[in-house]
Amino acid sequence: MRIAIVDDQQVETKILTKYITKFKEESGLDNLEVFTFKNADEYLASFSEGAYALSFLDILMDNMNGVELARAIREKDEAMKIVFCTSSNEYAAESYEVNASMYLLKPYTYQQFKTVIKSVLPKQHSAKLAVVLEAGTRVILRNILYTDYFNHKITIHSKVGEDMYFRGNQAEFEEYFTDYDFIVPCNRGILLNLFEIKSVDSSSVTMSNGANLPVSRSHISSIKEGFKRCQMIKLKENL
Repeated sequence: MRIAIVDDQQVETKILTKYITKFKEESGLDNLEVFTFKNADEYLASFSEGAYALSFLDILMDNMNGVELARAIREKDEAMKIVFCTSSNEYAAESYEVNASMYLLKPYTYQQFKTVIKSVLPKQHSAKLAVVLEAGTRVILRNILYTDYFNHKITIHSKVGEDMYFRGNQAEFEEYFTDYDFIVPCNRGILLNLFEIKSVDSSSVTMSNGANLPVSRSHISSIKEGFKRCQMIKLKENL
């Protein structure tokens, strides 16, 4: 995924590039590529429809500001995500005019940036996707079979290597997976990987390792739909 940064302040460009690199390492999204531009003219010289999936535009630039640049972009590309980065919120109304996805007010923290980029990136299913849990433990998401919680202990059952154990809060643990639509709850205290379901019946699922997990009545419909969706994704991956 190609990401562009347009900012006439080198310091701001370096901060945003650092944040994207950090997010790339944490999330396992190895396909993120960053391209930086000092002004709108330089950006437009390389621009064409579909050239970038996401562009971070500084608003307060000389000659052509970020809003004017966004208007020029929309003449050729309606689909690209645009995030405005600025020290002033006076252009908030204009951001709706050009269908900007988000608005980052400088100076912003890494957590604020992370919230924004996670909201604008499409859902990912790559086998390389990972999350970094507490104490720096990196977990490849597609390697998870399921997780369960008992007596303040969380167990990650893995299809590769040893199972992992953590002490913690289930609600906080589940927050690590909110942006990934294939790691989902099936019952209280249990998360499962939709890609690892072997079969589904009216009240349970059988996982690829043979484990049988109970599914609550409130989750059975979404589990069945998710199972079918992930089967289709796996089929396309193998074509």
